[in-house]
Amino acid sequence: MSNPYLHDTHGVAEQISDFRPLIDAREKRIDLISKEEKKAGKKLIDLEPGANWKRIIFQNDTPVFLYFYTNDQRESQLLHPVLMDVFLGSNESWKLIAANFDQHPGLAEHLNVDFVPALFIINKGEIVDSWLGYPTDFALGELLRKIQNICKGEPI
Repeated sequence: MSNPYLHDTHGVAEQISDFRPLIDAREKRIDLISKEEKKAGKKLIDLEPGANWKRIIFQNDTPVFLYFYTNDQRESQLLHPVLMDVFLGSNESWKLIAANFDQHPGLAEHLNVDFVPALFIINKGEIVDSWLGYPTDFALGELLRKIQNICKGEPI
């Protein structure tokens, strides 16, 4: 006897199976990023709820690239792998810190963040530059150039 719930009259099961390679590729990409992080000795810092963000972000001698995200916003999810690729490929020493907007309202208020994604470059406790919303390629390139120049001791 066949299960009526497994009868697929609209090809939905077939459509879902068509996405399986994409899902597998995403999982492999996440594993690859993890391995690359370990190899490079670099790690994304995802601020935990209750973390001392003042110490981690503002009382730090290493330049910080901070970005706010939410789990339910597509733009936030699209930005993460882009930042990780640049971060892992960079020879300079800077920290990439991700802060969940919903879990860090005090930090969001301190930086006047009303929506995400929001990006900040912070050096020695001072905000060097920022971008609110999903950045254009040019804007993201400029932010990354600035943090790399800070690391090299060059003018921004």
